[in-house]
Amino acid sequence: MIVYYLLRITNVFRSYLDRRRHRWSYAVLAGTLPAAAFIPFVATGRAFFLLELAVTTPHFLLILYLLVGDANLALRAVRRRFASLSRQLDTSLS
Repeated sequence: MIVYYLLRITNVFRSYLDRRRHRWSYAVLAGTLPAAAFIPFVATGRAFFLLELAVTTPHFLLILYLLVGDANLALRAVRRRFASLSRQLDTSLS
């Protein structure tokens, strides 16, 4: 769930800056769902470990990609929004 919401937040920043939104990241996230669905039904610790690894590794890589790749976009979007709010405040006080 954390990865899904992180994707949503970065897409908000990207759309605010008129950038292309993430698409393939959702496919990677959806690709981990079948393995996650089988985790409660495994009988051995080894199978549990392998399934958990199949789920968490792509999630970790997506989080890393989003944090490294979109950190500057997030800062730029926040900076742009604050500048816009500051201009609105200045015009309303004048």
